[in-house]
Amino acid sequence: MAKVHLDAVRAKLEEMRHLETSLVAFVESCNEVCCKGPTRECVIIEDLASQTKLEATAPSQGGCQAGSTYVKRPKTAKSNLPQKRTRVIMELGSFARTFGLFFATAIAEIVGCYLPLLWLTGRGSFWLVLPAALRLAVFVWLLTLHPAASGRVYATYGAVYIATALAWLWSVDGVTPTWTDVLGVALALCGAGVIAMGQRVAA
Repeated sequence: MAKVHLDAVRAKLEEMRHLETSLVAFVESCNEVCCKGPTRECVIIEDLASQTKLEATAPSQGGCQAGSTYVKRPKTAKSNLPQKRTRVIMELGSFARTFGLFFATAIAEIVGCYLPLLWLTGRGSFWLVLPAALRLAVFVWLLTLHPAASGRVYATYGAVYIATALAWLWSVDGVTPTWTDVLGVALALCGAGVIAMGQRVAA
C-alpha cells in the first residue's frame, strides 16, 4: 500500500517538474515579447500542461507576470452622447431664462402703460402715475439684462410682448381673443424662434 502511494507521489512530482519547465519557458517568452509593455505581437496563449490552458489576463503596470497572458483588446470609442445631452439641457435652460426675462419685461412695460391709461380715462386716481413710473423704471432696468441691445433681440422680445399683451387682454380686460389673435401670436412666436435659431447657427 505504501509503495502504491509512493509511486503516486513520484508521478505527481514528475508532473510538477513538467509544469515548472512549461512555466519557465512561458515567462521567458513573455519577457521577450511584451516585457516593455503591450505590443501588437503580445498575444501569447500556450498550454502550460496537458488539458490546462491559461486564461487571458492583462499585465499589471505594463509588465508581464508569470502564469498570465496578455491579449490586446480593441479600445472602444467613448460615446459623446452624455456631452450632447448636457449641451441640449444647458441650451434649453438658457432659452427658458431668456424667455422668462422677456416675459417679465413685457409685464413691466404693459403695467407701466396701463396704469396711466386708467387715470387718463377717469377709471383711476392720479396716484396711479407713481407705480406706473416705478414699473417703467423696472422695465428699463430689465432691458439692460437682455442678451444684447440689438434689433434682433428686440425683435424676438417683440413676439413675446405680443403674446403677453394678448394674455393681458384675456385675463385683465376680460376680452376673449379670437382665432385670428391666437394665429397671429403663434406666427409671431414662430418668427421669433426662427430669428433665435438663425442667430445660434450664425454663432
